[in-house]
Order: sequence, then C-alpha cells, then structure tokens
Amino acid sequence: MFTKKKNGLKMWMSVLLAGGLLFGGTIAPVFAAVEEYPATAPQPTITGDGVKHFFEGVLMRTFRYQESMTVFIGAALEDANGSMSRAEERIDKLLEEGKDVAELEEAISQFEILIEKAENAYSAAQSLVDLHSGFNDQGRVEDLEKARETINAIEPYLSTARKNIIEAVRVVYEAVKAYQDS
Repeated sequence: MFTKKKNGLKMWMSVLLAGGLLFGGTIAPVFAAVEEYPATAPQPTITGDGVKHFFEGVLMRTFRYQESMTVFIGAALEDANGSMSRAEERIDKLLEEGKDVAELEEAISQFEILIEKAENAYSAAQSLVDLHSGFNDQGRVEDLEKARETINAIEPYLSTARKNIIEAVRVVYEAVKAYQDS
C-alpha cells in the first residue's frame, strides 16, 4: 500500500515539475525597437489585376492538361489499332479451328467504328491544341477571351474521344467474355 501511494506521489510530482518547466518561466515579453519605417507600402509581387491572373492560371493549367490528354489519347489509339490487328489474327485462327466467332467479328466491327470516331475527335482536338489560339508557344495566356474559347472548343472533342475508346474496349470485353462463357 505504501508503494502504491509513493508511485502515485512520484507521478504527480513529475506532472507538476513538467508543468512548471513548461509554463513557469519560459514565457517572457519581447520588445523590439523599430528604428525606421518602410519608405513606401510593399508592392504586390504580380502587377495588375489579381482576378485576371487567377483566370489566366486556370486557363493555362487546363490547356496543359488538355495537351497531355491529347498525347495520352493518341498513344491509346495507336495501342487500339495494334490490339485490333491482333484480335483479327486470333479470330482467323479460331475460324480455322471451326469455332463460331460471329459475335467476336461483330464486336470487332463495332470496335473499329468506335475507334474511328475517337480518332476523328482526337484529330480535331489535336489541331486545336496545335493552333493554341490565345496561348503563346509555352502555353501562357496571351489573349484571355481566345484562350477561353480554345479551352471550351477542345474539351468536347477530348470527351468524345475518351468515351468512344472506353465504349470500344467495353464492347470487345463483353464479346470475349460471352464467347468464353459459351
């Protein structure tokens, strides 16, 4: 019983000591003498209208994103064309084995149509990115209105290309799964 009280007392003393060290003498007022004041008010780092710069930054980042998406979609379309030729070779082998591949052939034809639509949308987006109307060669905004129009013109084409690629992959995936199940 005595050791229990002794341990409790040690614990409380430790807490009091730590509290005293932390809060007791460490807080002291600090005074600084100012000998001279600034001659002028500080100037903003960016001259001009802050809202305008904000929108220019948003447009610039959006344009850079759209540029990177055209690169990504272009690579995906190249891969899709390679995949299509491999799929056609595989279907030909299955035909030689006497298998029924009518559903797979239909899926490949739908795939080709969707990829062609995606390529058309990609080409339109890529040409708008290459024109970069409203932007300079580094992607910085030169004309706010033209830059906004460019961004708004590119996005539907990128969206169409993405949707068609995704739909083409879905069509082929479902056809292959149905073929495997049967």
